[in-house]
Amino acid sequence: MKSSINVRVSLYTLITILYFSYVPAQNQGYKVLNVRLVGVNCKANIGNISRVQRYYETAGFRINLYSQESIRYDSLMIPRLEDSKLPNRLMQNLINSYQTKVPKKQFNQLTIFCLPKVANSSPWQGFDRFGYAFYATSLNDDNRILGSIAQSLGINHVPDSAAFLKDSIAINSLKLITPNYTHDVSQFTDFDKTGLSAFFIWEEDENGVIPYDPNNPLLSIKRGKRENYGYKYLNPGNWFFKPFTSIQETLICPAHVVVAFITFFGLFIFFRLIKRLTLNRNWSIKLSGVVVKLLAFLFSIFVVGLSTLLIDEYYVNHYVLETKIREIDKQVSSSSLLSKIEDELLFQKDTISNLSSQIFRKKKADWYIQRNLPVLIFQLNSKNELRFKESTESLTYLGDTLIDEVNTHFIKIEKLGNNDELISERIFDYAGKEQVSTSFQKEKIGKRIVLFINGYRAPFLNTEEFSRSVMLKQILANKIEINTTENKIYSADLFKYWNQWDRFDDRFIAKLQAHEVYYADGHHPIKTSNYGLTKNPFNLSIINNIGNLSYFYFAAAHFPSTCKDLSKHTCRYVNIPNLGVKNTWELLPSITNHIGFNQRRESGKISGKNLLQLINAENRVGSSKDTLYIVCHSMGFAYAQGIIESLRGKINFGGYYIFCPENPSAGRVNKLEWKEVWQYGSNENIEECLQDGIAPQSSVKGLEQNRVFFPKESYSNLGFSGSHFIGNFIWIFDLPKSQVGSITSH
Repeated sequence: MKSSINVRVSLYTLITILYFSYVPAQNQGYKVLNVRLVGVNCKANIGNISRVQRYYETAGFRINLYSQESIRYDSLMIPRLEDSKLPNRLMQNLINSYQTKVPKKQFNQLTIFCLPKVANSSPWQGFDRFGYAFYATSLNDDNRILGSIAQSLGINHVPDSAAFLKDSIAINSLKLITPNYTHDVSQFTDFDKTGLSAFFIWEEDENGVIPYDPNNPLLSIKRGKRENYGYKYLNPGNWFFKPFTSIQETLICPAHVVVAFITFFGLFIFFRLIKRLTLNRNWSIKLSGVVVKLLAFLFSIFVVGLSTLLIDEYYVNHYVLETKIREIDKQVSSSSLLSKIEDELLFQKDTISNLSSQIFRKKKADWYIQRNLPVLIFQLNSKNELRFKESTESLTYLGDTLIDEVNTHFIKIEKLGNNDELISERIFDYAGKEQVSTSFQKEKIGKRIVLFINGYRAPFLNTEEFSRSVMLKQILANKIEINTTENKIYSADLFKYWNQWDRFDDRFIAKLQAHEVYYADGHHPIKTSNYGLTKNPFNLSIINNIGNLSYFYFAAAHFPSTCKDLSKHTCRYVNIPNLGVKNTWELLPSITNHIGFNQRRESGKISGKNLLQLINAENRVGSSKDTLYIVCHSMGFAYAQGIIESLRGKINFGGYYIFCPENPSAGRVNKLEWKEVWQYGSNENIEECLQDGIAPQSSVKGLEQNRVFFPKESYSNLGFSGSHFIGNFIWIFDLPKSQVGSITSH
């Protein structure tokens, strides 16, 4: 005990001496580095402080170890160490959490976190420029602290176990490093940061000149938002094509009425002519007349439908061209313009599938609308007059191509000399941050990116009590569905779909040690599911006026509950009032809804292009070094298939984890593309009461051997809704490494 006290006193004395030697060290020409050791759910051990200090004195560094503390942290979220140049998501969370409580007070401060030891993990991990490092605890941590400091200063070497290492290469490298610890680790939090269509608004004078501030070049080029739609202007100066009403979201203009009138009036005249020609003729001629009438009627419908498509194409063509907006007053400013375009008979949202720029520009006194490519180029002449030049889909710098086809939006300003020769260029991203051209050529560091894709978001499931009785009650109470997904990418579980179920997403993040985590919304109406093709029994008045939810309610209301005795099932048949005894399987949808599946897949393609904007946010050249891991549930499977199509060839595929896919047989997965792929859900070959009634299961094509079923221990929780409930899959995180369905840890 006395020996322990003496050691502790000596340690405190040494720390005090180191602290008060700060000023002399500066006078001797040392670069001072203040090191804070923080134990995370463990003690930050160090064997010989003076050895660490003398090691770096050789390189001209004075190490001040001025704190050894311990903190308690969420054990599920403790990061694991690996060989990477970037901190992963869990490291970022730990850094941000600690920095909030203990802000950095010194420019030259290095914080080193000591983590509990995990088998097969790296001994230390440091990040130059970030000012943070991590090491795994052991009895003697001198070498780990030495290595952590070295990596934080920008070099990689393994300190020798000898007391005084003379590593000339490492020391010379250290002398070249100027540590900068002012960089803050941040993550994407702006939900409107993605969208295929970027909105730009600016005002020009009669000469096309845009106001220009040298200190803020983009001040007059407003960037309103990014969405997955643009606007079609529906009054291109011709009253004949100006809509005056709408029928079920279909706009009606005089051209529609005239075409329909001429077509059906001509049909009427034609029918009278056929009737006259077949009057008092034999039966074969009369039959031919009926066939001709039928063909003429079908042709008339075709003509009306074709005219609608051609008129829509007319809108698009005139909308893409620069068109004057006649209804917006010239006094409207650029800051209030977007609030003026909500009239659905003048402007219609136009869902798009490729990157574009939605431009509103005021020329002298009139506003114009147009759509352009994602890279907008402006020219600044020798008189500091800024004008819009053109748009393109490639990004160049002084004649050199940086990106052949961009994945996000850019603004480029070309500076011209006295003779209109190009003398310089500046590149900005959509947020207005200037980009250095050389950064596009830097090699991108590979990251693990985890994407969670939720399925159907029902108004009757926004409750902590997930049960069939609650679900049926809420269906009758709401009778409506939540609006379809906006195809955005989010940085958080915005809809509380995953985390409230025993932190399902956090468990995946901990397993995969992701660098970046995103969420996509795969929600679509029930009519896109297999239930959307099942007709309602005509005599079931209880489900009237529930619309697309009708048959889903019927099946859920009459499906048998889980048998109390799981060894003696009595659920093969069910007695339905007014219909009699039916096979239980007859309650579930059996027709594959390919149209609905493809609708969700096409939406996923848009979301995938938005995700591409984020994963290339730091370096837009695109890299195959990043690895994508997808976790999807229910309707999210079809949506994930579309995302994969947009990203194929642009990123590595790591893990694909498919839970209870809706309409699984409509999709196909090439398991050779993935390092790991599993389909989790119920087994369609076991008793009826244990089946997934919300999304009846079968094999995804290509994954017949990669399916993982519920263990028997969880059967009591299964049933129509329980077999689909994502919260009933927590058991997958405890599967042994060698067992089918186990998630490979990183």
